[in-house]
Amino acid sequence: MEQSPFGIPSAKLVMWLFIISDACTFGAVLFAYGYIRNSVADWPLVFESASIWNALLMTFILVSTSLTVLFAVRASQSEDRAAAFKWMMITAAGGVLFALLHIREWMSLIGEGVRLFQNPWGAPLFGAMFFSVTGLHMAHVIGGAPNRLGNPGAVVTLRMA
Repeated sequence: MEQSPFGIPSAKLVMWLFIISDACTFGAVLFAYGYIRNSVADWPLVFESASIWNALLMTFILVSTSLTVLFAVRASQSEDRAAAFKWMMITAAGGVLFALLHIREWMSLIGEGVRLFQNPWGAPLFGAMFFSVTGLHMAHVIGGAPNRLGNPGAVVTLRMA
């Protein structure tokens, strides 16, 4: 393999570039959401306490999976393949659980009449923005779970430190 021209391993460079591009993408989408939300006078406040608790649970799951990935990397660094595999499977299961909770939230809003450009509580763009922002995030998480399920040993072979 060709030596990296940047003084760091190519795999690490690619991972950092992915993280930076990911942050830019999510930043742009959230900026657009904030801009549109502040420019529309009749933006709805539709989330009741059950929805807030669901969001808190999903956040807890995502933060927990960040910790399980750390455990997988540590196990990999200590050459414990079985533990690395176990922690990656727990991470993937957390991603799947997050997606299922997210779909439940979407189905609830769709059941109340929210569509991409239709909203029973006010601004029609609410549905487009909500489904776009949360859909991008859910696609990001769903994309990672099969990757872990399909290649759980990747963390062992990359051994990112």
